[in-house]
Amino acid sequence: MSPTSKNIQKLKELTPNLPAFPSMIQGDGDFLKYELETGTTFAWNLLREDNLVSVARSFASNGTVFPMHKHGQKEWIICYSGHIVFTTEEGEKIVLKAGDSVFFPHEAIHGAKYLEDSWCIAVTVPDSPELPK
Repeated sequence: MSPTSKNIQKLKELTPNLPAFPSMIQGDGDFLKYELETGTTFAWNLLREDNLVSVARSFASNGTVFPMHKHGQKEWIICYSGHIVFTTEEGEKIVLKAGDSVFFPHEAIHGAKYLEDSWCIAVTVPDSPELPK
């Protein structure tokens, strides 16, 4: 099984009530556009519940840089095309290419640089004792 297939299977196991993965990649949803000094990123929120749980399909252009930041939720990013380098607060570099994924715990400080036009699925969930770790 390819790395992409493993990540898609894991996503299906963790989120059995989400739309089928192909519809997430091609489907419509709430559209967001971010213009950064370093590039453009688009996102379609495919699922949002109480502004806490979110599943978004996103695109970022080659050269886009997200400065160091953190979220109030846990974040899982699955890259299905492109090349992204995330940097943690400790300076660790995490490289994602098609089929790779990364998990950031609640409040984890991180940034990203997109080395190619890239497409991702981003899943955020609150840090809650009622949800699985």
